[in-house]
Amino acid sequence: MSNYTENDPQMTEKHILQYRDQGRVVNLWPEGPEETSSYWVPDAMLTAYGTFIREEFVFRPEYQEHVDNMFKTIKKNDKSGKEIIFVGLHSRRTDYLAFSKKMLKKSVVGKTYFLEGIEYFQEEFPESQVYFMAVSDDMRWMAKHLGGIEGVVLAGSAGGADTGLDPIGVDLCILASCNHSIVSQGQFGQWGAFLAAGDIFSEYGAMVRSVLSD
Repeated sequence: MSNYTENDPQMTEKHILQYRDQGRVVNLWPEGPEETSSYWVPDAMLTAYGTFIREEFVFRPEYQEHVDNMFKTIKKNDKSGKEIIFVGLHSRRTDYLAFSKKMLKKSVVGKTYFLEGIEYFQEEFPESQVYFMAVSDDMRWMAKHLGGIEGVVLAGSAGGADTGLDPIGVDLCILASCNHSIVSQGQFGQWGAFLAAGDIFSEYGAMVRSVLSD
């Protein structure tokens, strides 16, 4: 197995596709200092192998059942009479605040960004009831800034009730089970959106699934 430490997106895609042709196994996230770590998955690889990855990357039954029941409860309690659409909303914070400033030379997105994402999906689906399944490693921040907004469900398990399940696995399953996604920084939300396979709202704007499809 080859440890990969290049952190340039353009070079990463070139190298990884070369390794694929050579039949080499690559560890994209080797242990080591932040300066020599790669934090990106080549788009071309995800596009080319998207269907295969989603078929292989499935959640344990107890996780999927837990999340399915959560979604069913929301649908049961909804009184709008409209079609229900779930949008995963992920905010990566805690240690990433310092990491983003140090390594990426920028601040993480804040409340205004998420409000723009919420407004985007509400305008895209005006005839539907849209629920935003909010997940974060800092649910206190999420509750303070987005918890009072109509349609936002504080679904993340960080600091929540003990279900006997790994909260990280539950949170990823929530994001992956949604119809569409609002992502922030970090691979966690990116993978949740990839597995959900719907439209994505990112800091670069909206990306529609029909354009992203493999």
